[in-house]
Amino acid sequence: MVNIEKEVYTILYVLIPIIIAGVFTFINIRKRIKLKKQDDNLIDEIKTILDNKNPEIKVNKLIEREKKKVDLVNKDVKKVLEKMDELLGNLPEEEIEKFSKSKDFHLYEKVLTKFEIE
Repeated sequence: MVNIEKEVYTILYVLIPIIIAGVFTFINIRKRIKLKKQDDNLIDEIKTILDNKNPEIKVNKLIEREKKKVDLVNKDVKKVLEKMDELLGNLPEEEIEKFSKSKDFHLYEKVLTKFEIE
């Protein structure tokens, strides 16, 4: 007799890391496309700044603006990670135990630590 609940959890255990990887891949692809365009714009902006008076002030403003962009992306990633952590926490104990012994668990903990998710 087939235990459907166990099969569903097993499927979730397999699909959740795949979904996480897909989300990160999608985010990285979008970042690369946007970053290439932004890098070109940033280089032009830096050249313009250096041609003007008080380049230090303008460079500092530029750095602050770029930090804000990174912070916004990090907030989105943190929200996704928190939701994924919540979903993983809802798995049965044996599936959580299985994941905690997998090779991906160290990376999972490292990313959660980086984004200060407990």
